[in-house]
Amino acid sequence: MNKLKYVFMLLTVLLLALSVACSSSNIQTTETPAMQEDTAYPVATTMSFEADQAYPVAEMPSPEPELDTISEFVVPAPGAATGVVIGQLLTPDLDGQPYLTNLFLGDTIYGDGQKETPPIISFSETESLEGIQNKQTGEFVFSDVPPGEYALIIWTPVFSMVVLDQDTQQEIIFEVQSGETIDLGAISIP
Repeated sequence: MNKLKYVFMLLTVLLLALSVACSSSNIQTTETPAMQEDTAYPVATTMSFEADQAYPVAEMPSPEPELDTISEFVVPAPGAATGVVIGQLLTPDLDGQPYLTNLFLGDTIYGDGQKETPPIISFSETESLEGIQNKQTGEFVFSDVPPGEYALIIWTPVFSMVVLDQDTQQEIIFEVQSGETIDLGAISIP
């Protein structure tokens, strides 16, 4: 019984100390009624916090990405041993808004060198060439592309997909040659 009384007194002292500490904190609340007439649920009170100079809080970045201020997308010249691939990704809406994503080039692989069969498209988000995209227009560019046959890949952390031609529903496969710029034009992404 003596131990129980000791534990009870200790808990009482701790609760008293906690209530004193909370009442002297820097949190200020404004009083609002616990219930409104048209709802059966309590209404949250507005809380404001005073800044403690001993622990400065860093400014949080805006969740909205900043748009590029580039009005004209500059296409680099192809190198003597490499090519350039350009194009534009748009939504299928009537006004065709820019479709912003991570773009990569996937290598094409044919079984036993047979180009009559559809290729296997090899892609790695750490190894494949990544394009640069203008966030205002949806235009994209791949520079310093080695000669070869490629497919355009859209990549997200959840999935990746080969870009299809809207008319034929076939993969957009193209060949890059040294010293040339390949323009894939405007591509509508559903």
